[in-house]
Amino acid sequence: MARTSHPSPSRLGGVVNIGTARLENLYRKVTKGQPESPRSLHVKSILAMQNGRHAEAAQLIGMAAVLDPSDADHQRQLGTTCFEAGWLEPAATALNRSIYLKPDDPEPWFTLGQVFDAAGNRDHARTCYEQCLALNPRFHDARIAMAEQDLG
Repeated sequence: MARTSHPSPSRLGGVVNIGTARLENLYRKVTKGQPESPRSLHVKSILAMQNGRHAEAAQLIGMAAVLDPSDADHQRQLGTTCFEAGWLEPAATALNRSIYLKPDDPEPWFTLGQVFDAAGNRDHARTCYEQCLALNPRFHDARIAMAEQDLG
C-alpha cells in the first residue's frame, strides 16, 4: 500500500510557523467578544512584535498599559517592545514602572540591565543583573550578561 502525504493545514507557501499559528489561535480565544480589552491588545502586540512591526506593537501594548495601568505585565511588555525597537528611554521608563508594580519579578530587572548595557552604562546594568539574580538565582541570561561584562 502506497503512502501519500498531504500538506498540513498550517503550511503556507512551504513555511510553517507554529509559534505564530498558536498565538493567532490564542488571540482568537482571548479576544472573543472583547477585541479592544487590555488582554487582547497585549496579545496583538506580541503578534506584531513577532512579525517585526515594532511601532505597531508598542502602540498596542501602550494602549493596554493606559487601559490597565496597574498591570505590571503590560509595562514589562511595553519596555521589552521599546528595547527591541531601540527606543531606550521609553524602554527604561516602562521597565521601571513594571518593577515598581511588581518588584519581585526578575524579568524587567534583566531587560532594564540590557537597556543600560545598550546605553553604555555598565554599572547600572550590572546592578540590574545582580538584582535579577537575587530574585532568581537560576536566571541563566543574567549570568551570561554578567560574564560578558567581565570579559570585555
